[in-house]
Amino acid sequence: MIDIAQIDPSKLDEFDTQQLREIARTLLSRTAHEIAWRDAKIDKLTFELAQLKRLKFDRSSEQMSVEQRVLFDEVVNGDIASIDEQLAALQATLPPKPEGEKKTPKRTALPERLPRLSTLSLMKYARYPSGSQSCSTSGNSRCCCGS
Repeated sequence: MIDIAQIDPSKLDEFDTQQLREIARTLLSRTAHEIAWRDAKIDKLTFELAQLKRLKFDRSSEQMSVEQRVLFDEVVNGDIASIDEQLAALQATLPPKPEGEKKTPKRTALPERLPRLSTLSLMKYARYPSGSQSCSTSGNSRCCCGS
């Protein structure tokens, strides 16, 4: 096996085709491994960032004193900033996406032979049995008007 680190670029002409193929396979497998690692790291950082943002904006459910809230905000904002920097550094290593490439839709369009229907909601004009403007279910699973 050829050690890639020991290869002198000026002496590549001296290798035969089998050795060049082995070098190419080694480089391709290393590149694939690095891409997989980078993608996993980006996914991990994105997930961690989402958790921190959720924690930051969901703190209203907990009762904190003013001092605790200030400390909490400092720690979370610092963590979010460092993760943003790491994520930006990793995303900078990604190859640029082609401008003309258009994303394909996830679902197929309806066939032209099917009619397009526009549905109008008449709920604001509905009359309710109680004479009020809305149906109140008062905790029941069925509406007072039977719907």
